[in-house]
Amino acid sequence: MTSPGHESNQFSSIATVSEANFEQEVLHSKLPVLLQFWMEEQGSSSELEAFAEEMKGKVRVLRVDIHRSPFLARQLRVQVIPTWIVIAQGQVINATTGEFSRAHLLKVIEPFLPRPQESIQPRELAQLIKTGAALAIDTRDAAAFARARIPNAQHIPIEEIETQKHQLAPSGIYRVLYCRTGEKTKEFAQKLAGQGVGVYFLEGGILAWESENLPIERSTT
Repeated sequence: MTSPGHESNQFSSIATVSEANFEQEVLHSKLPVLLQFWMEEQGSSSELEAFAEEMKGKVRVLRVDIHRSPFLARQLRVQVIPTWIVIAQGQVINATTGEFSRAHLLKVIEPFLPRPQESIQPRELAQLIKTGAALAIDTRDAAAFARARIPNAQHIPIEEIETQKHQLAPSGIYRVLYCRTGEKTKEFAQKLAGQGVGVYFLEGGILAWESENLPIERSTT
């Protein structure tokens, strides 16, 4: 019998790993892995199934049955079920217990998700700017740029990017576009990269920059 909100594991799309294939499937995985330590008779959570489908190609969601693989449970110090363990690049990143929490697990996994080749994280950009290796380019409208911006950012509205791409920055440094959330500049950076223009975008935009408590330049008037 399965508990409310759960369904029989017979219909689950989430694979179960064992001691025999743990190293190959988990430790050698190119993607981050979310492991659920559980008992098969508990059934499968519909929320977890949906999360696994949503993150397909970004995160491997796998299970370990503690009855069938007791050595793994002891090795990873699992004492309570369900236990959720995030493993990335062969290392345990986080372990938590209790009901499935999409928000918490996504926050833990997010830094290890595959990223577009053209993306740069806020703290990466801050370090590059500090060393003179990058120029931030604000693509928002003039009013937003005037209110708050990354220090020393150049302002080129997004609708002018293509016509001014030859002026983005001197060669030899990272040219990093940013907008409010990163979505618009992600599209532009990928489009320009396809045209042979080597620009990047700030992942999460200026909102992500501010959430990291990085410096902001504001107008005094």
